[in-house]
Amino acid sequence: DITVSWDGTDLQHGVKITGGSFAEPHFGIGTFTVNLSHMIKTPPGYQTMVLPVPNHPQADFETMSAIIETDRLEYPFFVSIRILKTGKTVIRKGTRLARLMVADFGASVDADIFQVSNRPQAAALWHDDLRNTRTRLMRENADHPNSRSRMTGFYQSIATLKGVEMPKPIRVEDQFLQIDDFLSPDQISKIIKETEAKRGGFEWENCQDFRPQWPRLAWFPEWPADVQARFDELAQTASAAFGTELKLTDPNAVRWPKGQGMMAHSDYGAHNEFPHREWAAIVYLNDDYEGGEVFFPQLEKVIKPKAGQCMVFPGGKLMHGVHPVTAGTRYTVASWLASELPEIGK
Repeated sequence: DITVSWDGTDLQHGVKITGGSFAEPHFGIGTFTVNLSHMIKTPPGYQTMVLPVPNHPQADFETMSAIIETDRLEYPFFVSIRILKTGKTVIRKGTRLARLMVADFGASVDADIFQVSNRPQAAALWHDDLRNTRTRLMRENADHPNSRSRMTGFYQSIATLKGVEMPKPIRVEDQFLQIDDFLSPDQISKIIKETEAKRGGFEWENCQDFRPQWPRLAWFPEWPADVQARFDELAQTASAAFGTELKLTDPNAVRWPKGQGMMAHSDYGAHNEFPHREWAAIVYLNDDYEGGEVFFPQLEKVIKPKAGQCMVFPGGKLMHGVHPVTAGTRYTVASWLASELPEIGK
C-alpha cells in the first residue's frame, strides 16, 4: 500500500508519499508518478496509450492519459496519477491503475460523421453491413476456444426460441435467489421519482464503452432508511442461501428508455476488470414496459421479471444480458455481492 498526502497547492513538495519507493512526486499540481519495472517495446510506428481503467472510476485519484512512443523508448516509462482531494489518500496493493493499449496513434484518417436523422438510409446501410459482417465473423470463429463471439453466436442461434418464462415464487434454484415483493410499491414509486429527478444532474453518469447508448446510472449518495434496511437484509439472505458470507456493493438505479438493452456479458468484465463482482443483485422496479427481458444464453433461459422482484445470480460466471426495451421505460437497481470488496472503487 502507499499513502499519498496532498496539501492542495501546485508545488512539487505539496505531495508526500510513504510506503513505496516506486512512486514519487515530479510535476506538482497534486500529481505523482508510478515508475514501472517493465520495458514495453512495440513495432515501428506503434505506440502505447495509457488510460484510466475503463468502467472502474476511482473517487480519490485519476490516472492521466498519455501516448508513449514505445517504438523508440529505450527505458521503462512511468504512469502519472493525479490526486482528487486534499489530505491523505491510501491506494491499496493490487489496485488497478491503468489500461495500456497498443496502436498506431499517429495514423490520420477521414471519418464520416453525420446526424442519423439527416441520413437515415446511409445509417441503415451501415447497420446492415455491420450486422452481416459480424454474423459472418461469428460463424467463422464459433469454434475458437478464445473467441468472445462464441457465446454471442450461441445466444443468437437460440434467441428466438421458446418465448418468455415468467418468474415463479420465491426460490433458490440453480444458484438463483429470487425474492418477490422485495420492495413495496411505495418504496418503488419514491425511487423511480428520485431517479427521474436526477436526470441531467451531476449524479448521472453516461457509461459508454464499446456498447452504444449504454443505460444511464443514477447514483444515490444515501438511500431511504427503509430501503437501505432491505439491502442490508439482502446480503444476509444471500449469505444464508449460498452458504458463504457476502457483502453488498453500493446499489445504483438504472434507467432503461426505449431502445436500451445490454449484450450478453460477464460482470467480471472483458479483461477481468471487476473480479469482486461475483454475484449480481438486481431489483426490478417496474414491469409496465415491453421488451427488456433478461436472457441467459448458457441456460437457454429468458425471463421477464415482475415489479418489486429481486434476483441474485452468479453474474461473473454466468453470461447474461437484457433485450432492448421496445416500449415504455424500464427501471432497476443494480448492485453486486462478493466475499471481499475492494477498498478503493467499490
